[in-house]
Amino acid sequence: MVVNMLESIEGQFPVTCDQKGRIMLPARLRAVYTESAMVVTKGYDRCLWLFSPSEWKRFAEKVVGNTAGSVKQSFAMQRHLLAPKQEIAFDKTGRLSIPQKLREYADLSKDGALHHINNFGVNFLELWDTAQSDAYDAQSQDDFNAGIENLARI
Repeated sequence: MVVNMLESIEGQFPVTCDQKGRIMLPARLRAVYTESAMVVTKGYDRCLWLFSPSEWKRFAEKVVGNTAGSVKQSFAMQRHLLAPKQEIAFDKTGRLSIPQKLREYADLSKDGALHHINNFGVNFLELWDTAQSDAYDAQSQDDFNAGIENLARI
């Protein structure tokens, strides 16, 4: 089953975005992301989130089913995560063409990185511009240190 295979994928994978906004998943990821398309949307902290269509369905159901709180928050969550989503088919050479608006949101340039994430009970990829990822790592150091402290209590 795809989900079990996805849970075994860990790490960061470098990618290159060409002038037309196309990326190719590394072979290790293509071995588990076997559907003919990916769903891409805005992610948290100015990265992009990429889902297999089946994982997207699970994620979207969770977003719609768990937007408790104010009506304002519910609309904001759905408008930010669900509305900008686009399903992108792999081309004949195995590349994904990331839409311009989403590339602009993530400030995606030539050098990027894919991170496999298992959060919200769903497997997906984060696509980061390398410079944005490095900046995030630097600014989130305090959060990381606090997280490590919490792990030490386990």
